Amino acid sequence: MFTMSEAILLPVVEEKRFANDRGDTWWLRPTIQGAYLILFGFYAMWAVAIDFENYDYELGDVHFISPFFNPDIEVSWWPEGLSPGLILIWAPLGFRATCYYARKVYYRAFFWDPPGCAIDEARAHDGNYRGENKAPFIINNIHRYFFFLAFVLAIIHSAEFISLIFQGGLSTGVGAGATIILGLDALFLSLYVLSCHSCKHIIGGSMNRNSGGGLRKFRFKSWKIVKTLNERHHVYFWLSLTTILIADIYVRFGLAYGLLL
Repeated sequence: MFTMSEAILLPVVEEKRFANDRGDTWWLRPTIQGAYLILFGFYAMWAVAIDFENYDYELGDVHFISPFFNPDIEVSWWPEGLSPGLILIWAPLGFRATCYYARKVYYRAFFWDPPGCAIDEARAHDGNYRGENKAPFIINNIHRYFFFLAFVLAIIHSAEFISLIFQGGLSTGVGAGATIILGLDALFLSLYVLSCHSCKHIIGGSMNRNSGGGLRKFRFKSWKIVKTLNERHHVYFWLSLTTILIADIYVRFGLAYGLLL
């Protein structure tokens, strides 16, 4: 038995970056996801900021528009020669960049902080970690406000899809292909937004009990639906990102060259 005056010497363990006991290829997923985000980012920057004169196409009486530019807003004070897509691109970009799942993806892919479960951090506990309490990552705390903007955008994309149907977007093979792709964009964007953690909190937050009046029961049932969607939030993140990319490519090139699905 040791007395209070006796010291206990413990072995010193040297910290190593990415130290782990995992035998799998833990680095593969963040590498692939990071590469995909980089490629998407470069394409989106080119489509929105550079080649912004080919974002829509008229096929007869039907007007197709790329999701990057929807809604198509025209303002008198906007400088001529500057892409109109830059007027609102900050809204979906802000929503995705501050998304809880997106943070997990780019923290692992780009900062390796940490790169995966049960993997030591790249900085090896340097004592300067502040999380999201200081710039620039403190901006992630306004994700709940970006949600309202994204919710409106999801409604606009869905309304655009319905409008295409009534305009006759399904009447031709090429137009039907674009209409279906834009419909998938609206669907997965809506699922991505509605499965958001902020949406779940807005619907079911501050409820101490789920019994009582009709509004309370309605909120509880709605919360259970959103909770179910939230379990696939990561899936909708990638699907919505991919369908936006495919829809822009199809509107920009597929319609012009008469490509069918």
